[in-house]
Amino acid sequence: QCHHSEGSKWNGLIKQNTRVVIFDLPTLEEVGHGDIVETPQHIDKMLEIAYSKYDVRVFMFLFGTEQNYFSKSARQITDFVKKHPDMLVVIAAGNDGPVPYSIGEPATAYNIFSIGAAPASIESFAFWKMDVMDGLHSHFSFSSIGPTFDGRIAPTFCSIGGPIGSAAAHTVNNVSMKMGTSQAAPVFTACLIATRDYLLR
Repeated sequence: QCHHSEGSKWNGLIKQNTRVVIFDLPTLEEVGHGDIVETPQHIDKMLEIAYSKYDVRVFMFLFGTEQNYFSKSARQITDFVKKHPDMLVVIAAGNDGPVPYSIGEPATAYNIFSIGAAPASIESFAFWKMDVMDGLHSHFSFSSIGPTFDGRIAPTFCSIGGPIGSAAAHTVNNVSMKMGTSQAAPVFTACLIATRDYLLR
């Protein structure tokens, strides 16, 4: 839930008291060699609790596998959104591009927003002392692309996926440079929330 200082109604794009769930899983490197990170088996229950108990209408998944098929997780998300069309689900497309069919589940679900990563401005690359990658009018080459297993266009949208200054893990106030669809999805979600709020008003 978003809270802003000094009684401000807005801070950037997100309205005060907006509720959004962000769900991620650690990478193999983060949990240690040999450990297997698996997609949760009951995503539908997570969605139901967020929707019914906490009145959440925007849910963002920042994880996925390399498997391009209609998995159990993708099916659960699809069924939930069909039952609750006011729930907006955003899923990072993955970083396994540029090979066709590289978008992985659960971003293969229906009626969701799958998000690819596109470069930011030239200035942002200069700020992080990086060479400009892939041109500034297309997605990053590492960003997973479609089509999905059944021929649907994917990802749904591309958003700024780097370079982005992000809070560094296990530190108090350090910032690190990040790139990927897990950076692009939150940028898109902020725009989605602002658009949804405007349309509801």
